[in-house]
Order: sequence, then structure tokens, then C-alpha cells
Amino acid sequence: VDFVVESVDFNQPYSVNVFEVTIRVLGALLSSHSLIVDPEQMIPNLHPKYKGGLLSKAIDLADRIIPSFEKTKSGVPLPRVKLDGGAVHTSNRTDTTIASATSLVLEFGLLR
Repeated sequence: VDFVVESVDFNQPYSVNVFEVTIRVLGALLSSHSLIVDPEQMIPNLHPKYKGGLLSKAIDLADRIIPSFEKTKSGVPLPRVKLDGGAVHTSNRTDTTIASATSLVLEFGLLR
């Protein structure tokens, strides 16, 4: 946990797949944060010095994904986005499947 909080930097000039980074990276950050702070969890004192760093990383990543939603009239995200705040990646693929778009509700709903 501490390594991720101290070392991961999402301000990178890379184009990422919105669906994949949301369900895998954002989902992992949110679920790990939830496991640590949940008083009902099964492992007492999982990380006693934890101060919410994973949630901060999750918010940072989500803020970098949001432009993929804002660049469309429908609100369905484009399939790729640049993490460094650059232009949304454009390619010959601009379609996003319904399953890809709707499955993001879980992660973004938790952040709301």
C-alpha cells in the first residue's frame, strides 16, 4: 500500500483504454481502500497508519479518465484517453460497447 501511494504517478503521456484502466486500476485502488477502512473487515488493523492515500490515487486517476466522457455528445466515453491531460486519443476506433460503458458505473458511482 505504501509503495503504491508513494510511487505511482498517473501523470504520464500514455493513452490508455478507458474500460480496462477503470475496472482494473481504479477498481483495485477503490477496493483496496475499502478493505482497509471498512470496520466490518475480517482482518483487524490491516494497515493502522493508513491515511487514505489509495483513495487519493483513485480520485487522481478518475479525474484523468473523465475527459473521455466529456468529449462525446452522448456521454458514453471514448475508448481511450491520455493520462497526462492531453487530447483524448484518436484512432480509427471511436466505438465503445454498451457493456464497457455501463460497467464503469460501479467505480465512478463509488467516487460520487
